[in-house]
Amino acid sequence: HYFIQSNLRAMLILLAAATALLAVTSSAEESSWTTITRGVQTIDFPIKKTPLQIKSYRPPDHDTDPDYKAGAVDKSTSMVMMLMMRGTRVATIVWNTVPYKEGRDVTIFGCQTSYMKYNSDPCEGAQEQVWTWEFTPEKATLKCFDKVQYEMDFTSTKLSLCKAVAKSNVDAIKFTNMAGFSYRALPEEVKEDAPVEPSPQEEPQDLSLVDHRSTCGCWNHACGFCTNLECSVKYNVSSSTAGITVRSELKRSKTEYKKIMLFNGDGKRIGFFMLNRRAVFLEGCIYNRAPRLPIPRGETGDWTFSLVDGVMKVEMEGQAVIETRLRRGCADYYRDVQYFSFKRMSCGDSFKVLDEVMEPGEQMNGECPGQCIE
Repeated sequence: HYFIQSNLRAMLILLAAATALLAVTSSAEESSWTTITRGVQTIDFPIKKTPLQIKSYRPPDHDTDPDYKAGAVDKSTSMVMMLMMRGTRVATIVWNTVPYKEGRDVTIFGCQTSYMKYNSDPCEGAQEQVWTWEFTPEKATLKCFDKVQYEMDFTSTKLSLCKAVAKSNVDAIKFTNMAGFSYRALPEEVKEDAPVEPSPQEEPQDLSLVDHRSTCGCWNHACGFCTNLECSVKYNVSSSTAGITVRSELKRSKTEYKKIMLFNGDGKRIGFFMLNRRAVFLEGCIYNRAPRLPIPRGETGDWTFSLVDGVMKVEMEGQAVIETRLRRGCADYYRDVQYFSFKRMSCGDSFKVLDEVMEPGEQMNGECPGQCIE
């Protein structure tokens, strides 16, 4: 095996520890995401009846052409999922967050003697990925976002183990090497994580009359799933004490957060900030339970996030309700935040545009066609 990328693994461990404290629901039948908190974790899940989705994170830098030895797979990119029936393993599935030059990307042991190659670069190269595994009596299909990356035809196989996979009534799944990732049943009403259709609008917003603009979300194809800087705002977050002011309702839901994506001067995503009434989170560095907030529950109010000189601060009604100094490694990591964007925010949310120092991208035009959640 090859060395695990220490920075990625450390970040995933922090993510797992943080999300474990959130006590999200363990029911896989819910459409909300549930975090995998242990290195080996088993859940009840009838994958033959309900497609399974996995949210994973691709390492920012990785060797896709390593010196293979005896078929070794770099475990820092590997996801392992065992299909179980009445406590007995039926099949082991391995797939990776990155495509390998030699095509050692995905396999269902017992159905193939070697790894198969993805059809394309999975999830269009996005760092945050959403995979969908779907099993029918005829075949198994793996998608990343809405593109099929792998298929196994059970009807043409001559291997007895593979035929057993097709016939088995899988009732549980055992995850290995996937702590920090998340799973859910594929929601019936949304078959893929695709852009939300825009709502009819009577007239475009006249931005010259307001200082708030809609928080156009970046998690869609048009925005390259938060990689297109035209869906972000150019702004030196690291030096501006004015911060980013958002007008929204903050809920106590275990899964509904307000999320700000953070990018460096090269436009590379380096992390994100999340906030609700339960917790505040800066990826890889901070997880704290949220204090009592001055904005009444159920009401919309302004809150300001800033990250200057190694201090993360959240202000409401003129007072700092959260103020935390980052440890040295984190302060260095977040010292160059030059762009920000919003992810999966409500159409009713908005942010304050500071004309002198903010440069919203072309897609941050206040209309957000297909880029926000109702």
